[in-house]
Amino acid sequence: MVDGEYYFGITGSRAGNDYVQIDIGSIKAELSEGDILLLEREDNKFYAFLSFNCICPQGKTTSDQPGTLKVTKFDIQNKIVSATFEFTVINPNTGAVYEITDGRFDTYFTQ
Repeated sequence: MVDGEYYFGITGSRAGNDYVQIDIGSIKAELSEGDILLLEREDNKFYAFLSFNCICPQGKTTSDQPGTLKVTKFDIQNKIVSATFEFTVINPNTGAVYEITDGRFDTYFTQ
C-alpha cells in the first residue's frame, strides 16, 4: 500500500543472448481471490508489458487487445498470491506479434 492505495507488480525474465522480460502490474487497484481482470493499459489499473533485450517495455497490452489475469489464490494471512494470465502484444519496432499463454505465478507479497 502506498499513500492509501494498493499497487501490484510482478516481473519474470529469461536472461542470456535472447533476454525477454514479462511485467504485470496494477495502479491503485485491489486484488481478490477469484478476480478475472483485464490487462489493458498502464493508466487503466491493470497492464502487461513484454521487453526484449532491454529493460524497457516494447510490447504493451491495450484496451483494444487486452489480456486477462485470473487471481486463483489471495491469502492475506500468509501473504501469498497465485494467478494465471495470458495476453498478446505487438512489438512496435518490428510489428511482430507475441502471444503469451498459460502463464502463471505463485509468490509472496508485502503490504
